[in-house]
Amino acid sequence: MGEYRKLVCLANSKRDGGRCVAGRLVTDQGFGPWIRLVADEAGGPVPTSYYWQFLPSHIVEVPVASHAPFRHHTENHVIASGDWRRAGYMTCEELGKLVESPEGPLWLNGDSSSGGYNDRVPEECLRGLSRSLYLVRPENVELQATYEQLRGWSKQRIRASFDLCGEHYKLVVTDPQIRKQDWEAGSVYSMDDALLCISLGEPFHGYAYKLAAAVITSQSVTQALGTKEFVDRLRLEFAALLRDESSRES
Repeated sequence: MGEYRKLVCLANSKRDGGRCVAGRLVTDQGFGPWIRLVADEAGGPVPTSYYWQFLPSHIVEVPVASHAPFRHHTENHVIASGDWRRAGYMTCEELGKLVESPEGPLWLNGDSSSGGYNDRVPEECLRGLSRSLYLVRPENVELQATYEQLRGWSKQRIRASFDLCGEHYKLVVTDPQIRKQDWEAGSVYSMDDALLCISLGEPFHGYAYKLAAAVITSQSVTQALGTKEFVDRLRLEFAALLRDESSRES
């Protein structure tokens, strides 16, 4: 059994064979570095049995065996046996304090797939990259449903189109909460003030692809709280409001 680490979940995205679960370490002093949870030292996906109940904005306690950087995934930590425990949640306002700026391109720009824009990095350019995760607040965010030809097959893709630090991007969305919705081909959905967790994936056919691993909005955070937590929080806020009203009257 490993040592329990507490992190705020910022992505729980679809990956072949399981999920990519990532977030920021939570400490007594505040927030620490990024952690990507993996099944083994080769960066294998988190198995289905672990991840299902945890969503972005949840604070989770997870048993961790070791830090195991793999290629450009310097944030990888191998999970240990033991239960994952939900230890709280964060609001959209609180999550906003974790937003980062790459102060330039997301890793390297200038290479695009047929359906994307600035959405991949050649494998030979990955050496020396020190991180593979960002939480950003882009501008002009749109979710676009398209059908793309992949090795002779037509496949639906949801892409996030956005601007960040003067650069434009169009990335595949791997957030299952977005993908499970009913999308009509060609539909476009504009999103105000969304946070995106951007992940640089493992190399695939010579490229590492930039992915929108989570799309975080006030609505998604409210849904992540769950009915009981949301009602309890409303009760606390209402009680605080009554106390304020009572103090003003007195």
